[in-house]
Amino acid sequence: MTEIEKFGHFAFIRHSGISKYVEALEQGKLTATRCRKCGSVYFPPRKFCPKCLADDMEWIEYEQAGEGRLLSYSILYLAVAGFDEKEFPAPVGVAQFPDGNRVYARIEGVAPDSLRVGMRVKLVPKALPDGRVTHVLQPA
Repeated sequence: MTEIEKFGHFAFIRHSGISKYVEALEQGKLTATRCRKCGSVYFPPRKFCPKCLADDMEWIEYEQAGEGRLLSYSILYLAVAGFDEKEFPAPVGVAQFPDGNRVYARIEGVAPDSLRVGMRVKLVPKALPDGRVTHVLQPA
């Protein structure tokens, strides 16, 4: 299974640079990239810095300096390709972390009717039963 297949069924460019990210997820770790020119940190990792347009990025362990806050969420009621229908309804959301990064992910560990904008969440790596890996949001 390739890194792209392990992470999902998206149309990533072959040289997108996700292999280190996938390897870290498989080890239960989160990684980000930091621009060596301006110091900006990006999660999910990026190959180029959108702030200063530099392509000199370094890989770092992503420690988002605490808990994030849920900015928005939605409940998916229709099964998405690659997921089992019994996993739905499935909450997904966007959380902002103290370093400014906003992260979109599936939300686990909380009933959909208990979700609230502003609730504290943490970002964790997750291995899926079919061998793929991802990151999810969980209540903090």
